[in-house]
Amino acid sequence: MKQLTQWTWLALMLVLAACSPSAPTATPTPIPPTATALPTADAKATETQIAKNIFATQTASVPTATSTPIATPTPTLAPGVLFNDDFGSKQTTLDNGWSIATSSNTDSDRAWAPNQYIMTVNKPDWITYEWPQGTYYNFGAEIEAQPSSPNAEYGIVFRISGSGATRNFYVFGITTEGQCRLRKFVDGQWVKDALVPLTPSAKINPGQAKNKLGVIADASEISLYINGFLVSTIYDDSIKNGSTGLYVLTTDNNRAQVIFSQFTLFIVDRAKTVMGKLQAPLATATPTRTPTPKFTATPLPTNTPPPPAKIQAFMPGIIPCTSWSTNGCQWNYEVIFTEQNGGYATITNIGRRYIDIKGGVWKSSGGEWETQSLGISAHGSNSYKSWVRTTPGSDPDLNNGRVIVSYEGRDVMGNTFSGSVSAKLAAAP
Repeated sequence: MKQLTQWTWLALMLVLAACSPSAPTATPTPIPPTATALPTADAKATETQIAKNIFATQTASVPTATSTPIATPTPTLAPGVLFNDDFGSKQTTLDNGWSIATSSNTDSDRAWAPNQYIMTVNKPDWITYEWPQGTYYNFGAEIEAQPSSPNAEYGIVFRISGSGATRNFYVFGITTEGQCRLRKFVDGQWVKDALVPLTPSAKINPGQAKNKLGVIADASEISLYINGFLVSTIYDDSIKNGSTGLYVLTTDNNRAQVIFSQFTLFIVDRAKTVMGKLQAPLATATPTRTPTPKFTATPLPTNTPPPPAKIQAFMPGIIPCTSWSTNGCQWNYEVIFTEQNGGYATITNIGRRYIDIKGGVWKSSGGEWETQSLGISAHGSNSYKSWVRTTPGSDPDLNNGRVIVSYEGRDVMGNTFSGSVSAKLAAAP
């Protein structure tokens, strides 16, 4: 494969001026969104009325694939850590995007004390949640929390996206009565059937004791941890990405208050190391809150791992020339990836090569390959778009040449795959 000479580069830069720094192509294919600015404290302080008696089991769906978390860690963070806050400084807490305020109707408030972020709910059947800056696709989240009220549900809210009628998120939490659950909120409403219904766990420190909770969201595989033990893994791809934070919820009690002392986000591989591999599956049991319990735990859904993903790539045989400059051509091409076996996968790398009319092979100055994160659901599809342009007689002259797009990826079970597809670049009309 050729590298461009000094004079070749000069010619190529002139004709590919509008391309990205890794000429001769531009690669506008989006990856999951980068960290975005948060709403104001009033807009973020969202409380949602909880519908009563909606706790039932649900068979979870199967997973999608993995990718790189979206937010960029600061240089001071340890390797593999995306975000960390021990709430040691009030100003740092504010700078990180946490709000410290009482809601306008006093139904909830969020306060700070040294090494404490305190969330309070003052209304039955109510939730309040809060999150720092950052949007994430795949990540691990770990928190330390301790209730200061006799009754409370509290934990991790993640993949928060949208607002109002389009608000979406998951919540994983525990109760002071020693139960845990995983629920989701889609398009502004609680989904009736919980992904994990209220279920007792011997790994919960009940009452007003301190607990450590963790979630690893690796594409559609969601693993739940309590005090260092993996208690459940389910698959659900309803919500792809979003922010991650903390929540406190009341049921039929009038008040819940919880003190959070640690909030850390990791890349997935680091989270799996930190949270450990000890397992304590949730057992079927009956809560003992009263002689006639309000909630009866039911067996957790059985999750069958998905089959290996089978990816097929398609690109039209001929890419038409779109007139550019005086007599040049721009070729806009798209590769469509489809999954055909019921698996979930991610395209992690894309390679591009160009064959000129003399048979020369060209690549960009930054190298042939670029990192991508194209998630493909079971029997679903995704696409990659790019373009290149040259003028006849230039070096390279890609009229009647070819473009070759190679790809690599893996499915949610860790199986890797690769392939390539090519197309002819039509000559100028």
